[in-house]
Amino acid sequence: MRSSLLLSVALFFSIVSLKAAEFWEVSQGPPGSVICLASNSRGHIFAGTANDALFRSTDYGATWERKYEGLPGMGYDKPVMAIVVGTDDNLYIAQKGNGVFRSTNNGDTWTDIGSTLPSKEVRSIAIRNRGAGEPRLAIGIDGGSGMTKMFLTDDRGTTWTEQALPGVQYQGLFEVALSPNSNKMWCSIGYNKGIFRLDPDGVNFWRRIDNPSNTVEPGESDDNFRVIRFDHQGNMFLGRNALATSSKIQNAVVMMSTDDGESWKYLKGGDWKQEYVINCHITGIAFGKPGEIVATTDKSGTYYSNDNGDTWIVRNEGLPGDGSCAAAVGTVGNHFYVAPYGDFIHHHLDPSTSVNETIPGVVRVENASPNPAADRFSIPMTLDRPMDVTVRLVNANGMEVVEPFTSALGAGTHRVSFSTAGLASGMYSYRMQVGGLVRTGSVAVVR
Repeated sequence: MRSSLLLSVALFFSIVSLKAAEFWEVSQGPPGSVICLASNSRGHIFAGTANDALFRSTDYGATWERKYEGLPGMGYDKPVMAIVVGTDDNLYIAQKGNGVFRSTNNGDTWTDIGSTLPSKEVRSIAIRNRGAGEPRLAIGIDGGSGMTKMFLTDDRGTTWTEQALPGVQYQGLFEVALSPNSNKMWCSIGYNKGIFRLDPDGVNFWRRIDNPSNTVEPGESDDNFRVIRFDHQGNMFLGRNALATSSKIQNAVVMMSTDDGESWKYLKGGDWKQEYVINCHITGIAFGKPGEIVATTDKSGTYYSNDNGDTWIVRNEGLPGDGSCAAAVGTVGNHFYVAPYGDFIHHHLDPSTSVNETIPGVVRVENASPNPAADRFSIPMTLDRPMDVTVRLVNANGMEVVEPFTSALGAGTHRVSFSTAGLASGMYSYRMQVGGLVRTGSVAVVR
């Protein structure tokens, strides 16, 4: 019996070690073509799709629910193009063909906040959270001839103000962005027409920042952008796409600015593919711990950096095909999620983070004690806000041996306890999900 148990334990840890070699692990959904991803402070993941509206996972990708109550329609002509999250965890989505919607209850229901806009063809949305004040929202409308417009709201969509754009009436509007630190705003214009910045507190006109010599009008450029992101420190990152006419760099690449676009650094070190990949696009840029970035492309795989983009490592292990993905997002606790084309969402849970790590929303999670355990063991944790907590206990064969603990716990100190009654002596593993923190541990049961 002892030899059999040791063999089972050894086999179990061999399987775990083999699985750990895969950087990405597949989740269980959602189905359909994912276009965008977002996460809130509780570690919940939201996925906007091309034809099935919006999905939510509250258990780190294990299960997904479709959330569309209040949305007027779904289908290939009604894709969810973008999702942003406020500091109060209010959600805002841009649904092309339907408009702009807000949810105050974690996506359960949606309210139209764009009924006064001149078009429902909303392609992009951005948010600037302003502490206790109302957030500022910006949306970009790309509705064809004569309907390329940008609007702002400071009252969650009760009123919208049009923001004149830099001569782009018929050029198309890919992306809008708001600075997390100031009133500056950005827009990415059409196919290789440039990226522009507006500083309402200074010189109030749009300035082209990818080509400073051309300060007013869009024009041909070596740079084409569809992704604008800001890291936790407020640095700006652009996804520059590959153009056949480029005289600079022959593949898609991430660019970084620490001075609001006055100067740029091309982040193409390490494994970043240098040879030309025709019409390759950066599709997602996501941030984890300070310095850690995941960048996805649609034709050149997925990349990871732990030095703020100075060097990159190709991270396609576990992804289908060549590792190309449509979107990426990072959550608290340095967890990343990506959406491969035509496949389920995949996730990476940082194995280097200790169980006792402190992260936003989770003051501390301890190891199981006592360990070994004869009758009962507990996992202590301290939360600084209400959070969803799930703990599963499995045997050496990976089978659940007790009913999982699942509950919404309030702020304060808690102990999640398990009885060992009915369990045979041996090693067991537990998997904790607390807010954005997902960790595994082991406990020995002795008789």
